[in-house]
Amino acid sequence: YNAQGYTLEWAQSVLAANEPPIVYSISYISGEYQLGADYISRSNAEFVKMGTMGITVMACSGDTGAPGWSINFPVDSSARNFPFDCPDCPLSVNYCNQITVETPNAMCNVPSGMYSRDLKRGLPCMEIMKNTDCQQAYSSFVNSAQSCGFSIVQDSQDVPRVFSLNCTCSELPTITSGNCTISGFSFSESNGEPLTSLYPASSPFVTAVGATQFSELTNYICNQEFDGSPIQCDIGEVASSIATGSRITSGGGFSTLSLAEPYQASAVSNYLNSGVPLPTGFYNSSLRGYPDVAFGGHNWLITYSKDSSETCPCQFGAVDGTSCASPGFSGLVSLLNQELFKANLPVLGFLNPLLYTMAEEAPETFQDITSGDNYCTEYVCSEKMGYRAAVGWDGVTG
Repeated sequence: YNAQGYTLEWAQSVLAANEPPIVYSISYISGEYQLGADYISRSNAEFVKMGTMGITVMACSGDTGAPGWSINFPVDSSARNFPFDCPDCPLSVNYCNQITVETPNAMCNVPSGMYSRDLKRGLPCMEIMKNTDCQQAYSSFVNSAQSCGFSIVQDSQDVPRVFSLNCTCSELPTITSGNCTISGFSFSESNGEPLTSLYPASSPFVTAVGATQFSELTNYICNQEFDGSPIQCDIGEVASSIATGSRITSGGGFSTLSLAEPYQASAVSNYLNSGVPLPTGFYNSSLRGYPDVAFGGHNWLITYSKDSSETCPCQFGAVDGTSCASPGFSGLVSLLNQELFKANLPVLGFLNPLLYTMAEEAPETFQDITSGDNYCTEYVCSEKMGYRAAVGWDGVTG
C-alpha cells in the first residue's frame, strides 16, 4: 500500500518503467472482499501483461491461516488450541470455548473475533469492551455461570481463553443488561464467512507462496515411549502453524472471485477427490486454489535497530512469515534466471504453468509437504475451518 494505491497502481507503474526488474515478491495483502471484483479483475489483467514481458511475480499467502481475517468461526475444542503457554488454563475438559457479546449495533465473538488484521472487523470488539452495559452483563454472566465452571483465562500472549467445564455453549446462561447480551457461542454463517481469501495470492496470475517449518510433529509417534525408551524422530518439514510452534499460520484456500486456470485443474481435482477433510460449503472448487508452492518461513534471522530507528546499534532476532517465504523463493527464481541468462535462454516469466507441469511429470523436483494444516490464525485455532496438507497439491503448501 502507498499513497498511489495498491496492486493495480503498482503493476501499472512497473509496466511503465523502461527496464523493470524481472522478479518481484509482494508481502502486502488484502481481503478480496475489501477490494471488490472490478479492482481485482483489472489487477489480474496487469499481472497477465507482466507475465508476457517475462516478469515473475510472487505473493505471500498470508500469515493468518485459512480463516484469514474472519471474526466468525468455531474454535478448536482440543488442547491443540493452546499454542502459547497457559499455566492457569484447565486443559482437562472444555465444553464451550467461546462466548458472544452483542449490542444492537455490534457483535464480538470472544476470542475468535478479537484478532482480525482488518481493523474495521476488529472494531466491534474494542467498542463492546468499553460498553458499560456489556461490562455489567459480563459480571452477571460470570456469576450465573458459576455452576458451569465458567472462566476466562489469559495465556502468555494475553489471548483470552474461554472455559466451561460443565456446560455446553447452548447450556450457558443468556444474560442481558441494558442493550448488551452475552451468551455461549453458536456458529452461524449469517454472522460472517469463516474463511477469508487474500489477494494478490488468490490471483491465478501470480505465484502464491506459503510457509513451512521443521517440526518433530511430522510423525505421530514422536515424543512417545516404547518399552521405557523415548522414540527418536528426525525433524521433518510441515506446514507452518502456531499449532506446531511457528509464530504464524500459513494462509491458503480458494478465491471467491477469480476462476481457476487450466494449469492447476488436475492438481486441485486430485486434492479434492483424495478424501482429505474439507470445509464443505465454504469454498468454490471452480475458483483459483492457492498457494502454488511453499518455502521455509520459520526462524529467519534478521537484524533490527534497538530503538525502532533507521540507525544502529542493532540486534539479531528471529521472525516467521510467508513474507519471509515469498522473497526467499523469489531469490531461488532469480538464481535460476541467472543460469538462463548465462545460457542465452529466455527467463522464466510467469511460473505457474511450468510449476504444475513439473509437479505432474517430474514430481521428484519438489519436496512434497504432507503434514500440517492451516486451521489456525496467528492467535486462535479453528475447528477444522481450513485445509490439510496431502500428497500432491493442497490448499496449505501448494
